[in-house]
Amino acid sequence: MDPVPSAQVVYNGECIRRLRISSFKDIRKACVEDHTVQLRDIGHGARLCIEAETLALQAQGEGLYTLSNGPYMRRFLDGYYPMHVTMDVDYPEPCHAFARRGPRRRRSPV
Repeated sequence: MDPVPSAQVVYNGECIRRLRISSFKDIRKACVEDHTVQLRDIGHGARLCIEAETLALQAQGEGLYTLSNGPYMRRFLDGYYPMHVTMDVDYPEPCHAFARRGPRRRRSPV
């Protein structure tokens, strides 16, 4: 993350619930407000880990589902820049498996 006095992470309020901060580093204050995460005094090398339940998984019929996320962008001054995001997906039942994986996107250095 960029070292800035304040920032916020904004999610679509209709598609997210149980938003919480599981950890943060080199950030003086981090708190959840509705469907946003508010950050204050972000230092060099800051890290933020957020957990939530989302409606990113969409039923396609015949027992097939599509997981659709991103793109993840940050707004800074007058532009939008790509963010590096990692994601862990947990299913409560071990009966799910990936049928296919979409094209791998190139990561942009941030």
